[in-house]
Amino acid sequence: MPEPAPTIALDSKEPTLAEVKDVVKKARAGSAPGSNGIPYKVYKMCPRLLRRLWRLIKMVWRKGQVPEFWQKAEGLFVPKETNSHNISQFRTISFLNVGGKIFFAALARRLTTHLAANKYVDASIQKRGVPGFSGCLIRRALDHYHIPAHVQNVVLGYLDNIQLRVSVGEKVTEWQMLEKGIITGCTVSVTLFGMGMNLILNAAKKESRGPKTASWIYLRSNRSIIDDLTITTQTHVQARWVLSALENTTSWARMKFKPKKSRSLIITKASQPRSSTSRYRENTYHLSWIVNSSAWASVEEFKASKARLVVTLNESRDDKIRKAGIETKKRESGQPARQSQAKSRLRQQGRQGLGFSTCPNWSQAASGEKRKMVVDDVRKMEENERRSRAVAMGSQGAWTKWDTTPRKMTWDQIWKYEPL
Repeated sequence: MPEPAPTIALDSKEPTLAEVKDVVKKARAGSAPGSNGIPYKVYKMCPRLLRRLWRLIKMVWRKGQVPEFWQKAEGLFVPKETNSHNISQFRTISFLNVGGKIFFAALARRLTTHLAANKYVDASIQKRGVPGFSGCLIRRALDHYHIPAHVQNVVLGYLDNIQLRVSVGEKVTEWQMLEKGIITGCTVSVTLFGMGMNLILNAAKKESRGPKTASWIYLRSNRSIIDDLTITTQTHVQARWVLSALENTTSWARMKFKPKKSRSLIITKASQPRSSTSRYRENTYHLSWIVNSSAWASVEEFKASKARLVVTLNESRDDKIRKAGIETKKRESGQPARQSQAKSRLRQQGRQGLGFSTCPNWSQAASGEKRKMVVDDVRKMEENERRSRAVAMGSQGAWTKWDTTPRKMTWDQIWKYEPL
């Protein structure tokens, strides 16, 4: 069943000069050029030449036919690992003409805007895309998401006539028609892969609602990052249903799973073993203050990792993850969570006055910055608590009174030092 008619139609007008300039601005100047030898840097430094390219792009859009030199790619083999000898140990990188990459990058942005505005693709399920999928899946995806016929003709006409030749040393192969897959480096293939992969994931959505959280919210059973797929179900029977549906869809799309790279994990409920009080006392008796200092570092890493996990769950872009009410296990009962204290302190930093602090504002920080701010603050709290305990140890805490040059040392460096 195709998706419902879009509420916001795809922009099928000719690409504007502002779109072309934005694509060139965000492209890497050091990217290798194609067969014509013109890199991105030429268009970055020559505005008049970029305007001439824009006029060519508008002509291509009106006629709906991609120039032949935009469909030819120069390929090179790059080894995946050291001492590569078999062809399967190499991957191909391709060099396309920059003019065509700019044209299809502008088209890919319009397709992405169309899919996001009409909520056709769930970004929490399919994160990213890579090239390397069949043409039948592309055609089905374009029809499924109501892409205009003119845009479909441009995309399919481009993909149906791509030619590739590979250079190995001084030897060069003849031009070969690409019958399966997409040229690496193609700017529109990332968006097309996201559309096609979303069709495959939706085919298995009805087989399982996914695991249920304590707040009675069902998480998604299928998630993918690039071409790596993760399936999470409540029972192994549901996992078989999902895998069967995915296998049928991928077989139709001329794709297949790689069993050698697949892994499975089954978590079952088990009773906790009883703790031995005598063994605990015996181990505690033999602990020295050096081992305690090492244990403090381990506790700090544990609490920092826990704070990072909590912030990641609370600040997740996935609405279901954020509202699932996932709770981490508390080791210390009766004490407030460290991450809650860190958040409260970081929220107050923005109210300290103009020029008082150089710390970033919590309300304006991104999710990654917030995670780092909380983890750093938790480490500071642990450091202060560790110093206060060391002061109370008498001779063992005498190092707190030393007047030395500040230097941060890791445990790996300490163990490698030779004895005096």
